[in-house]
Amino acid sequence: MTSYTLPHELHGDGPHKVFAVHGWFTDRSAYAGVLPDLDRTEFTYALVDLRGYGGGKHAVGADTTAEAALDLVELADQLGWERFSVVGHSMGGAVGQRLLAVAPHRLRRLVGVSPVPASALALPPEMGVPRSSEVESGGGSCSRTRRTSRRTGAPSSTPPRVAAARPPGSTIW
Repeated sequence: MTSYTLPHELHGDGPHKVFAVHGWFTDRSAYAGVLPDLDRTEFTYALVDLRGYGGGKHAVGADTTAEAALDLVELADQLGWERFSVVGHSMGGAVGQRLLAVAPHRLRRLVGVSPVPASALALPPEMGVPRSSEVESGGGSCSRTRRTSRRTGAPSSTPPRVAAARPPGSTIW
């Protein structure tokens, strides 16, 4: 995997570092409405655009939540953030869960706002979405090529439970 820097904007200069990760079909502008209410003295916020969205719309990659988690770790390294928290909306919550699996020691807190599970979620057939057996494996894809299909359903290879990867001394809420 080549090094990639997620498009982002920084707000605040506090010691507690926070990534704000958007959901499906949106970008970092989803957080614009809450910017005036953020505490910028205690926190530094990085609002990011994941690959395939906003400023990262044309980025090359696998477009999975696992890749997005690795991209956050890469950005944290570039920003000099040893430990950080994540606020993730919808798919961004799944990215935060994946982050627990790849770098639990780096995560201070994880806040999911209407999060979807990183292991995917099967919906009833009447919703017109593929069954888990019809979905190609890959675990938590957020692919640009499948967006219009409202892809859901458990991948054929279910990833490990992320609850077991909770960082020692951390509170997940």
